[in-house]
Amino acid sequence: MLRLALLTRITLLGALATASGGGYAIADLITVDLGKSLQQTQTDAAGDMSNTVDYFAARAFYQNAGDFDGGTLMWSGCMSPQPMTDTPGDYYFLNNPVPAAGYFIYQTGSYSSQSTLDADFPMGAYTYNLTSGTMTTPPASSTIGYAADLYPANTPVLTAASFTALQNLDATQSADVGFSPLLNNAAFDSSTDSSFVFLDVFNASTNTDVYSTFSSTPAGLMDLTLPAYTLAPGTSYYLVLDFDNRIAGTDANGVAQFQLFDNKTVVNFTTASSVATPEPAGFALSALGILLILGPAYFMRVRSGR
Repeated sequence: MLRLALLTRITLLGALATASGGGYAIADLITVDLGKSLQQTQTDAAGDMSNTVDYFAARAFYQNAGDFDGGTLMWSGCMSPQPMTDTPGDYYFLNNPVPAAGYFIYQTGSYSSQSTLDADFPMGAYTYNLTSGTMTTPPASSTIGYAADLYPANTPVLTAASFTALQNLDATQSADVGFSPLLNNAAFDSSTDSSFVFLDVFNASTNTDVYSTFSSTPAGLMDLTLPAYTLAPGTSYYLVLDFDNRIAGTDANGVAQFQLFDNKTVVNFTTASSVATPEPAGFALSALGILLILGPAYFMRVRSGR
């Protein structure tokens, strides 16, 4: 199953986590990105996988609402060009105080293999053109040179103990989510490239992201913690563990550019239907923990109405 809300969230986080600051020669075009993601579902404690979901997404963030009424993505593939869909709203970059007023996005459906995805989206130049009114020449444009794949060398796999612990999880207790550490491929250059590990939990009924955390220093990282009282009892969720590598750059006009390559694993689980009532002291402590959790989650993806 293609989880559209999930795919949009993950790619968005990629841009927000490392967008560069400074002024822009093309003031209304802030950032462009493209991403390729390989996603599977872990079905048991032994690490077996199913339900391959590979996809491509590209976005162009703009600074002022109403400046553009259309967007087009062009590349050398047979499916080019493709229109981009406007997604207005306030999006804040973590290390840049200037927010985006929205973005234009083109995103595919699900591919069953990386080879078919690569055939439609080969390496080469990807050009983003944002248009305004009846202008025949795009008022804002940027081109990303996609020249190498930077996927992590391994797919995330939860340990047997962590996979088992999630099933029928007591929501009043924290859960240590253990996994195989991220391994970078031979093309990764730590001086110019960056990697992240993201952990998200979504409500399975609403596709709502209910918890997020990440590490920007994933070397040797083998676990992240899901805090107590984060989830509701008797509720179905899916956890997404994402190994993310990226290339950052800037075009000649000062527009920030990102190429995102992700290996993702989804784990479905349901919390226990009944939980013990916490003591008052424990409740106060957990409430403080929830406030601390909301801090980074808020800054990772702030937007209007949320």
